Amino acid sequence: MTEEDLIKRFRRILIIIHETESRIKYADDPNQLMTEIEDLNKEKETIIEQLKSVGDKSLTHKKTESVSIMINELYKKFSRKDYPHNFSRDQSMIVHAYILIKIAEDISYALDYNLIVSSDYYLEIDSDFSCDEIVRILKTSIDYLNNNRINDYIELFEFTRSVQRQIVQLDKDCGRINIH
Repeated sequence: MTEEDLIKRFRRILIIIHETESRIKYADDPNQLMTEIEDLNKEKETIIEQLKSVGDKSLTHKKTESVSIMINELYKKFSRKDYPHNFSRDQSMIVHAYILIKIAEDISYALDYNLIVSSDYYLEIDSDFSCDEIVRILKTSIDYLNNNRINDYIELFEFTRSVQRQIVQLDKDCGRINIH
């Protein structure tokens, strides 16, 4: 099985596990769902081992490059001090900290679809939103990618999820966002 096939299976099983877990509290027989989840987790572990040992990891290398480019682009965008105003926290949406969600999405798109162009982020005239922590997280991530070699898709997946969690945890309004 190719790395691409394994990645697709891995991502699909994560979705199935999440969907199954969300049904537990409404199930007539939660024990049956718990057994299904155990089986799914065993299958996930098998896929993880296969991903770690697959010979051709060229897709992981391509995805790593895309994630690196995206994080660098986001860093450049948010570390600039020559904008006339600060970034808008809500990005013209109702969600108070939507900017953090958009950053996490950009990173996800780089991993999932190899997209390397970040979203447009809006400035706001009277915004007091500071990007210092975002810049710190992005800089730390860049340093990690520059100083460490990502060996397999699972390592890259865990790295990107860690960065996304750090970003959305900067504001309690993002606390309801689940990064799987």
